[in-house]
Amino acid sequence: MAVKVNGIYNPAKKIFPVTEAKLQVQNGEIKTVYYPNPVQKINIITDIINTDGTLAGTGMHIQPVSFEFEGQPFMIKATINNPDDMQYDIVSDGVIDLGRIYKVFAVEGYDITGLIKTDLRLKGRQSDAAAGRYRLLVNAGQLDLQEVKLHTESFPQPFIVHSGQFNFKQDKMWFKEFNGSYGSSSFSMNGFLNNVINYVVGKDEKLHGKFTLKADYVDVKEFTAFAGKDTPQKIADTASGQGVVMIPDNLSVSLDAYAKKVSYDSLIINDFKGQLTVDSGKIALKDVAFHLIDAPFKMNASYYGETPRRAFFDFTIKADSFSIAKAYKDIPMFRAMASSASGVQGMTGLDYRLSGRLDENMIPVYPSLKGGGVLSLKNIKLMGFKLMNTVSRETEHEELKDADVKGGIHIKSTINNNIITIERVKLRIAGLRPRFEGQVSMDGLLNLKGRVGLPPLGIIGIPFTVSGTSDHPEVKLKRDKTGKVLQDTEDAEYEDEE
Repeated sequence: MAVKVNGIYNPAKKIFPVTEAKLQVQNGEIKTVYYPNPVQKINIITDIINTDGTLAGTGMHIQPVSFEFEGQPFMIKATINNPDDMQYDIVSDGVIDLGRIYKVFAVEGYDITGLIKTDLRLKGRQSDAAAGRYRLLVNAGQLDLQEVKLHTESFPQPFIVHSGQFNFKQDKMWFKEFNGSYGSSSFSMNGFLNNVINYVVGKDEKLHGKFTLKADYVDVKEFTAFAGKDTPQKIADTASGQGVVMIPDNLSVSLDAYAKKVSYDSLIINDFKGQLTVDSGKIALKDVAFHLIDAPFKMNASYYGETPRRAFFDFTIKADSFSIAKAYKDIPMFRAMASSASGVQGMTGLDYRLSGRLDENMIPVYPSLKGGGVLSLKNIKLMGFKLMNTVSRETEHEELKDADVKGGIHIKSTINNNIITIERVKLRIAGLRPRFEGQVSMDGLLNLKGRVGLPPLGIIGIPFTVSGTSDHPEVKLKRDKTGKVLQDTEDAEYEDEE
């Protein structure tokens, strides 16, 4: 090795010391305490030259670097000039056993195994790639991966590529038949990345791409920030939550995604299909269709993990017909928003928008929720519906208890500051015309008013108020000074127009 250096290195001012350096190794070997066998037949001839003290005037020429490890040869040669506008010419051919190489050098914080086979040439200039002058690039060849497993402190679970091939062509790096897994999640992927050179050598550059992603099964919880980390910090982390899903902010990638089954906490989603965009640390779902509780749903949504313990979401969701009983049983948010519907039977539709914050367990923080929409009911049975059964008892109209409601009902509501505000809802039950409106808190507190319209037309009715909770509603009828229940009379023509 011979080195002559004069000057300072300041990349911010594009200054590089005047340098004349030469490194030469012939038939060398490296052996460490971490692995019993050495890297053998190492041949290196490398020159680093800078004659004018500028970053642009720096050049590095690597004659073929070759070595042999565990009987597998590998070669790479490269010429790199002007780090300020990287001009590169790289050729690589051979096989690397990543697991064994890793054991030789034992990089702390990483664990990697698998085979990589290279046969590629990358030649061009960084500014040409950035400006779209792709005809001036000569990027070609392929890189094959086999059972590559990477586990770092940045990922809760190991990421495994069982098989796959990178093909390099001009500005794009194509993914061909990538089959991999992450925890219990499995997937296959085809597509491409571009802006790779700028992403690798530049600062604050984004990696762009477009993929088709297919998965048999995805468990969202496995992607959370602290899931599965066996570190001393895990005990403290687990006590306060698993962490949210964090998205890199230097990716701009779109995926046409399909998953047979998606698990999110206690929810099981089937036949997920739609367009997913990852950009600037956010995920957007567009025209997504899936099956939940044996019913088809459509959704558009966005997600942003602000910190490992806080995320935000916004979605619109539509469903024409699904079972109220199944929704109450399987969807925690539906159960929280309709806490008194545990025994209600029948079908409902949904057209709703909701936004809010997720805590460190990826659970919605109910006071943060904002939104509104329509819940459409059809031919339902209010079995065990405590609110209506209490109204039945107080008004002495047995017909309202566990009542059958014929026809369609549209319940319009908004959500803000932990309060669901329900617009006037009209029912027809066995000749009676009950209605109600008001507020219900996400904690189950009630502040409603209503009226039971009496036969024949509901013009005369019994007004009432409801307080208490969804589990223990308190119904009070309006009474006169003597305690007699009041019956009001409404404008029949106005009521008919509503």
